[in-house]
Amino acid sequence: MTAAIGTVSLHDTVTNRIIRELEQGRVPWVQPWASSGTTPLGLPLNAATDRAYSYV
Repeated sequence: MTAAIGTVSLHDTVTNRIIRELEQGRVPWVQPWASSGTTPLGLPLNAATDRAYSYV
């Protein structure tokens, strides 16, 4: 299946956005926030107990 003439594919849109961000010095796949250091490896906390999830 091919895209209609004059349309931009999703692949092209995503690729162009990544290239634009890289040219501006941003790495779009890196989290823009910093870990608070209160949990090991920045793991999420349980809101009720304030403990890090164990994933076991």
